[in-house]
Amino acid sequence: MRVRSRSGISLLLVIGLLAGCDDNSSSDLSSQSDKQVSSISAEDVGNASLLVSMDFDNDPTGPKLNPENVGNKYPATVTLNSNNTHFENSNAIHKLSNDESILISDINLSEYRTLSFRIKLEEEQPEAYSSIVDGGHFGGRSREPVLVLNPEGELELWRKWFGSSTPNNDQPVKLLGGIKPPKETWLSISLTNNHEGSAVYINGEKVAEGQSINLASNQLSFGAGLVADHQPLQSANFFIDDIRIYSGVLTEPYIAQLSQYQNLENQKTLPAYSPSPSHQIKNVPFDSLTLKWQHGDEFKNNNSFYRIEIAADKDFKQVINEFSTAENSINIGSLQPGQDYFWRVNVFDGTSTLQGPVWHFSTAQERDSSILPEHITVMAYNIWHAGSQASPELGQEYIYEQVINENVDVLLMQESYGYQEALAQRLGFYIKTAASNNNLAVLSRYPIISDLVQCDSGLCGVRLAMPENREMDVYSVWLTSSSDIVNSTADPSYTNERLIELDQGRAATLSTYMTKALKETDNQYRPVIIGGDLNTFSHLDFTEETNYYDRGAMSWPTLLAAEDHGFIDSYREVKPDSVVNTCKTWTPYFKGNPAQGRIDFILYKGDQLTPSDSYCLMSNGHPVLHPSDHGAVITRFDVQEAEWPEVSQ
Repeated sequence: MRVRSRSGISLLLVIGLLAGCDDNSSSDLSSQSDKQVSSISAEDVGNASLLVSMDFDNDPTGPKLNPENVGNKYPATVTLNSNNTHFENSNAIHKLSNDESILISDINLSEYRTLSFRIKLEEEQPEAYSSIVDGGHFGGRSREPVLVLNPEGELELWRKWFGSSTPNNDQPVKLLGGIKPPKETWLSISLTNNHEGSAVYINGEKVAEGQSINLASNQLSFGAGLVADHQPLQSANFFIDDIRIYSGVLTEPYIAQLSQYQNLENQKTLPAYSPSPSHQIKNVPFDSLTLKWQHGDEFKNNNSFYRIEIAADKDFKQVINEFSTAENSINIGSLQPGQDYFWRVNVFDGTSTLQGPVWHFSTAQERDSSILPEHITVMAYNIWHAGSQASPELGQEYIYEQVINENVDVLLMQESYGYQEALAQRLGFYIKTAASNNNLAVLSRYPIISDLVQCDSGLCGVRLAMPENREMDVYSVWLTSSSDIVNSTADPSYTNERLIELDQGRAATLSTYMTKALKETDNQYRPVIIGGDLNTFSHLDFTEETNYYDRGAMSWPTLLAAEDHGFIDSYREVKPDSVVNTCKTWTPYFKGNPAQGRIDFILYKGDQLTPSDSYCLMSNGHPVLHPSDHGAVITRFDVQEAEWPEVSQ
């Protein structure tokens, strides 16, 4: 977004990630000047994606408002609860006070965020605390962060606010404060947050830092606070313009650039960012690879071109190839399997070249599909509304990268909702999904030879043709969250007996599914794997030692029903210490959720497989952003060839 230069300073507040485009074309830069003026590390560049950009001269834009993801789309919405549009030097700005607000719903920001806006505080302010930005969760004001102006005219950032009891009775925490911005002038403040902490920048300079918010936000309200279980804060009195919401953390050079973005004379070109493949991703396909990156208009001039270098070493002494393009992507053809590659995007701005950071990925090994493998890796993953909720542009890319990085052979997926076909095609996997319901899917490196059940919203199962005349049955499962026990477990008003009673329905459903699965197979010849989101806890996790929520040992019936059918919890078999190894797959995204615990499982039956490793992808499950509200469970099975007889043809 570009606007005319304005006098004064800008206040920028930051909460998120950056965006770009990924069309590709080529251009010869050989005649251009090639003076390298700067270089920057991958850490200094960071990863960010613009979700929403809005001024008041134009309609709001951004991928979160008009998502480009495959499958079901979950756009954010902007609601102006105010009609106070003003003009300053022919530019539209907006005034907020009292109960007025600008509400952005379904934004779904993780704790990795950057929010940017310009603000001009009026001289006269409310005598009590007043709100500048309030966070909310699906209509509720509870666990979310709030940026306030105190009676002394200082900015403070809080986790929760007083009088808010949801999701628990934790007291509000002041994360940072002591920032006294001037009034009656346009300011630019930046607030960034990740798991390490939060920071505020004014005019590109860091002025305060504090604890992390540790929370995700479904909504943001600029001005008056959100209504929930307490009286919302009144809005501070201020003018606002140029709101930018990013998923991910902008680093200091980019924050400094944003603080100057209104002054076209000070426009500078910064390095490209957000590479694809992401930095350090493994097992990238080596055939016809397309490299992508992002470079928003706010961080470059209109004459920027790119020179891409690919090397076999991080010092670029062995440059393999070079490409030039004016776009944000380039197809580099095929690479060698099982190799490390280093690449960078150098930006030419018309007069000089800015050397980009060094990014690294490794290509996948070649496979012999005719030989029974020594290991089979299975992933159970609820990808949260087609992988698009956290970041419409990049969430699905990160799902894909998680699958290849972990070298997954079989993916048992929930909440697929239209992304499964595109994901299977990109992976080169076989797929089975329900014709009338897009929730469940089975994706497999190995051919699907028959359907075992009619896939529906709860169960989807197939038989796989393994090499050397072996077969394996796999099922993706989702058990209902109705009669919720996951979040109710943190509520002391629910007794242990009541919670176990509420879980009986899930136990009966899983028992029915397992009876059906075992009826379909001859377990002497075929191992059976059932994995997915069970929306319940395990008796192996709730012990006297863990004593979750002061409940002691609990005999959750659903996982006991699995044991009664002879199925083994693969994660807990590999990692029996439930105190040390928690794998709380609900929820790495909403860390302020009242209850946290392991609700996603990979269960198996058959001597043909022995789990040798099992682990979970949580908030660190991707180098940039874990894109789901669920953690993913991954089990690596060793194949016991002697115990796996061939199926007679």
